[in-house]
Amino acid sequence: MRKVYAASIIWKGVLGGGIITEDDKMTYRTGKLLIPEKIKNLEMKYCDIQSIICGRILLFPTIEVVLPEESYKFIVFNRKGLLNNINLNHLRKK
Repeated sequence: MRKVYAASIIWKGVLGGGIITEDDKMTYRTGKLLIPEKIKNLEMKYCDIQSIICGRILLFPTIEVVLPEESYKFIVFNRKGLLNNINLNHLRKK
């Protein structure tokens, strides 16, 4: 099921945007012009996610998505809803 969450990636500062969850992946999207296309439309397949680390920056809830080659940190509003909506069954089995 497709849902959208307000989120900001922490990449050379805080860049506003949103995370779109789908059945097999989640995608961070932003309309910022001066950032690389990879970050502007960052697709993260659930099967590639090694872990998700929850934390805080000041009072804001964050998640860090750890992929095999890199990791990305996001400020996510409604973090609990996002974590309940994504399909990470391959992590829960370990």
